[in-house]
Amino acid sequence: MADILIVDDEDEICEYLCKTLEEIGINASFCLTGEEALAMMEKSKFDLFVVDMKLPTAVTGLELIKAIRKKFPHVIIVGMSAYIDRKLKEDALRYGAQDYFEKPDDLKMERFSEKIKLLLQRSANP
Repeated sequence: MADILIVDDEDEICEYLCKTLEEIGINASFCLTGEEALAMMEKSKFDLFVVDMKLPTAVTGLELIKAIRKKFPHVIIVGMSAYIDRKLKEDALRYGAQDYFEKPDDLKMERFSEKIKLLLQRSANP
């Protein structure tokens, strides 16, 4: 079973995404800041990270992606944002995200579940 960490400053989104993943048998945890995510990375192993790009904390989404990629070169990372920002999306993908989800469309329960399952399958069968 996969373990996923959701990093978003909106508590409701984190709870919704965790519930969605748990309904398909995936363990999911969340935190609200980049700093919390860095601390959790030291204590637990995650197979996939979903990172909000617009974290309003000292550790931004892009900085978090860079830190995750440096520490875990083969883990799956997904950037996400409600803002249409082509450069931010390109930067996320350049610095290590394998995919980029747009809020709210890519977070709808069925679509989100399918995209996560596909990413996990691809990483299991490279």
